[in-house]
Amino acid sequence: MDDLYPDYYKFVFVGIPDDIVLSELYQLGFESFEEKGNSLEGYVPANLVNESWKNLLGNTYTFSENHLVKQQNWNKIWESSFQPIIVEDQVAVRATFHEPIHSPYEIIIDPKMAFGTGHHATTYLVMGAMLKLDFINKQVLDFGCGSSILAILAEKLGADQVAAIDYDPWSVNNSLENIELNHCKKILVEQGDTLKSETRTFDIILANITRDTLLNTTEDIVRILNPGGVGIYSGFILQDISILKKYLHTFGINKIETLIREDWCALIWNK
Repeated sequence: MDDLYPDYYKFVFVGIPDDIVLSELYQLGFESFEEKGNSLEGYVPANLVNESWKNLLGNTYTFSENHLVKQQNWNKIWESSFQPIIVEDQVAVRATFHEPIHSPYEIIIDPKMAFGTGHHATTYLVMGAMLKLDFINKQVLDFGCGSSILAILAEKLGADQVAAIDYDPWSVNNSLENIELNHCKKILVEQGDTLKSETRTFDIILANITRDTLLNTTEDIVRILNPGGVGIYSGFILQDISILKKYLHTFGINKIETLIREDWCALIWNK
């Protein structure tokens, strides 16, 4: 079996959790969810799951079953349910098994599980925010790149160079595949989980990651963002806005725009 396809555990939750609970499950490592009637199926990488992790989950959430899903080509699993999307009437996102879509910007993504396809509200928010910015000849960082959908859009919008960084080797592999599918030439994919030793500077930094990771990396993001540069944050919910804004204020960041979609949020801010 192709080693590029990891094992996952599938958990079936009783009832449909609200967005706040979903955010907490993402924090625990869940990568994808699918509604099935009155229940919710959630997928989490198998390497995160052990008995103590299951006990922690069970103490807070009710699930009716869980089992290991062995390595397989996730494209085949999602092909029947993954539909193309259009972001702000400008960006078409599709998979290889869809017909081409005539749009100012077309992105082809073959996802491995939950890696960004634009369907999640946070990915949609960041892509919409990107359309408001001037990327021509800009140096861009996509931190926590996942599928590299944001990095790919950055190149299509005219970026000069794009660094796409993720800690997960599956994300790195999926990014390389998607970059090739989109014939991108200006994206450098790297594996890493910190910016503390980063010496490059950037004009635009994209970070669609968890709230805690945003808080832990903001100091370095501000440090490597060029004066006059723009940061776009997402991956958090309404109740986190004030926490992130207050923390950005401590670095002298005061010009902050808030975007909201389905109770998920994004911040666009200027250095």
